[in-house]
Amino acid sequence: LFGDGESGKSTLSEAIGLSVATGQRVIGYDPAYSTGVLYLDWETEAETHREILAALARGHGVTMPENVWYRRMHTTLAAGIGAIRQEVAVHNTHLVIVDSIGLAGGDEPERAGTKIAMFNALRTLQECTVLAIDHVAHADKSRPYGSVYTRNIARVVWGVTKDQDNTDEDTLRIALRREKLNRGKSVTRQGFAIEFENDEEGSMQSIHLTKADPMDIPSFEKKAPLYTRLLHALKGGAMTVAELKGELDVPESSLRMAL
Repeated sequence: LFGDGESGKSTLSEAIGLSVATGQRVIGYDPAYSTGVLYLDWETEAETHREILAALARGHGVTMPENVWYRRMHTTLAAGIGAIRQEVAVHNTHLVIVDSIGLAGGDEPERAGTKIAMFNALRTLQECTVLAIDHVAHADKSRPYGSVYTRNIARVVWGVTKDQDNTDEDTLRIALRREKLNRGKSVTRQGFAIEFENDEEGSMQSIHLTKADPMDIPSFEKKAPLYTRLLHALKGGAMTVAELKGELDVPESSLRMAL
């Protein structure tokens, strides 16, 4: 998962970890199986991780899992991979979450050697799925930051964006666009609404995720290809070209070409 800061990447990853650890539906899908989860954290502290995980558990009515293991990282992933492998084996963990790739790789994330060394270390985690979080460059937010090897080596890549039109401070709406898929089911877009509930003192009480159609969110709908916007508009029933032109606010020549 890659995206700009405060786009919900870590919260979504924690929710995926909660779902896999408990075997419960949290992000709108039933996990194929339940297993232990190891969260490798270069970004925050154990208290923040536990607060988010507990709020997600309360928000979805599931018991706080005992098989989500946390490790605060202070060295590069390649340097600490031996201890990580031991922890994976001891706890019988099959999902490892890396938060985030930039810090996990160490200095000079733009170098190919930095990313290759990190991914080679991850490959030694036998029978583990790795969910890695990455940031974007300020100049080009359409790809993960640094070396192109991040995209080249990863099997599946999702870009995460938040709804810029959203003014509700208690709800974060995000869209995921699949940028790469080596294998598996072809799903192009996903949308989620992440609802936060705090107490009077500002402490996080619950987080609840619900699936959302990105095409129902104007700031995401405008960025979609015209044929996708057309299909979405026609889900409600037949429309004339004139009605579609008014609905989508596009030139009639472009509309007819897409049709």
